[in-house]
Amino acid sequence: MIYHILIVDDEAAIKKGLSMLIQKALPNCVIDGTASDGAEAIALIQKSAPDIVITDIKMPVCNGLELSKFLFENYPDIKIIMLTGFADFAYAQTAIQYRVSEYLLKPTSKEKLVDAITKIQMEISELRKNRGFLQKNSAVFLERALNEVAFGSVSDEYISTIASCWPAAQTIYYCISFQSKTQDAPGKSNITLIRNILEQQLQTSFIYRYGSAINCLYFADNKNDALSFAQDTANLCNLLYGVTVSAGVSREKSQLNEIPDASKEALSALTSNFFTGSHVGVFESSKNDIAHQAAPIYRTDLYTLEKALEDLDFSASRKIIDDVFDSFRPNHISSSQVKYVTGQIYYILTRIILQNSLPEGKTEFLNLLDRSSDAEILKEYLLEMLRNIEQSLKQARKHTNQLIRNATNYISGHLAEALSLEVIADAVNVNPSYLSRIFSKECGETITEYITRVRIEKAKELLRLSNHYIYQVSEATGFNDPAYFSTIFKKYTGFSPKEYKNKYDKN
Repeated sequence: MIYHILIVDDEAAIKKGLSMLIQKALPNCVIDGTASDGAEAIALIQKSAPDIVITDIKMPVCNGLELSKFLFENYPDIKIIMLTGFADFAYAQTAIQYRVSEYLLKPTSKEKLVDAITKIQMEISELRKNRGFLQKNSAVFLERALNEVAFGSVSDEYISTIASCWPAAQTIYYCISFQSKTQDAPGKSNITLIRNILEQQLQTSFIYRYGSAINCLYFADNKNDALSFAQDTANLCNLLYGVTVSAGVSREKSQLNEIPDASKEALSALTSNFFTGSHVGVFESSKNDIAHQAAPIYRTDLYTLEKALEDLDFSASRKIIDDVFDSFRPNHISSSQVKYVTGQIYYILTRIILQNSLPEGKTEFLNLLDRSSDAEILKEYLLEMLRNIEQSLKQARKHTNQLIRNATNYISGHLAEALSLEVIADAVNVNPSYLSRIFSKECGETITEYITRVRIEKAKELLRLSNHYIYQVSEATGFNDPAYFSTIFKKYTGFSPKEYKNKYDKN
C-alpha cells in the first residue's frame, strides 16, 4: 500500500532532510512535493490531496495552525504531523481541535518520525479496510461507527465514512431515543422488536444502540415531523407486539460532530418522561437541564460521581451513591425525583461500561424503575452495577499488565535482533496498533523509545563490566551501525561509547 506525503517547512534544508529520510526508511511512502508555507501547501493539496502532511508550525504567509484548520474543515481524511520547537509546544497543542495526529519536537529523531508515520499508516490502512467493509455491510458498520461517535470514542477515520453515507441534499436531522417499558417476553428482546419497526419505516440505516436504548437519526425538515415519527413508532410497537415504548427527541442538528450532543439530548428527553407521564418527550434546555429539573440539589453529586468513575475511584463512587440515597428521606425527595436521580446514575454507569467496552450485564433496569417503590432496591441495583464494572476493569487491567510484561520480556530477550512494533506484536499475539496504543498509555513512552532506552542501558552495562570492543557492544544491543550507535549513545548519556568505557576503566 502506497502512502503520499507532503512536507511543509520554510527551511529548505529541513525539507530536503525529511524527504531523504522518509524515502530511505519508508519505501512505501511517496513524497508528493514540498511547500515553504501553508498557502503554497494548500495550492498543492487542492491539486492532489496527499495522505499525510508534515508541517512546521511557524511559517510566513500561512502558518501550521492555519493550514491544520484548513485541512480539518476541507480535507478531514488527511493526517497531520506537526513539527514544533520546544518553546512552541504549548502553542502547538492548541491545534488539537484540528485533529493533529502527532506532535514532534524539532530537531526530531529518525526513530520518532518513522514511528509517527508508521502509526498513521496503520490508521489509514484501517480506514481503507473499513470503507471496503462498509460497501459490503453498511448497516452493521454504520451502527458500530455511530455508537462510537455518540459516546465520543470515535476514531477519526469513521467520520468521513459516515459522511459518505449521509443522505444527499439532507442537512437537518433529529436524534430519537427509544426504550421499552414492557418486560421482555421469553426468547424475545424488545430492543430487537423496536429495531425491526424502525428498519421497516426508515429508508436509511442510521440506527444504533445507546446504553439500554435504541437510537436513530431521523432526517426531517421540522420538529413536528420527528415527533410524529416517534409517536407512530411507539404506536406500532404497541399494536404489533404489545410493547409499550417511550421515546425522546433531540433538538434540530445539522453536523456530524453534533451526534454526541444529539444522543444525550434524546436520552435526557426520554428520562424526562418520568415526570410528564408522556410516552414521547422533546428536549428543551429549560426543562431538561438537571439544574432545573427534579432534585437539583444532586447536580454536584452527579458531577462528582462522573469524575470519580473517570478516575476509577470506586470507593468514592460507592460513597457518593450511598450518600445520595441516604439523603432522599431527610430532603423529602418525591418518588418521581428518586427515579430521576436513579436514572441519571444508571446512565452515568452505562456510559462507563460502553466507553470501556465492558459486558453490559443485566438489562431490566427500566422495568425495575417502573415497578419499584423501594429506594433501597434501586440503590442495591446501582451498587451491583458498580461492583461488576470494578471487577471487569480489574480483569482488563490484569490482561493489560500481562501484555506489557510479555512485550518487555520479549524485548529484553531479543535486544540483539531487529525489533519493530510489528515483530513484537506478533510475538505477543496482538494487533500492532493496539499494542502501540496500550504501551504508550501504560508506560508513558512509545515502544520505539522504550527499545532504544533499554538498549542503551544494556550497552552501558556491557561497557562497564566487560572487555567487549565497542563494535561488539553495538552488535550485542541491536545497533548494526557502530556510528549510529555512537550518536544515540552520546545523545542519551552525554558521552561517546569510548569516553564512557574509558571513564570506568580508569576507576
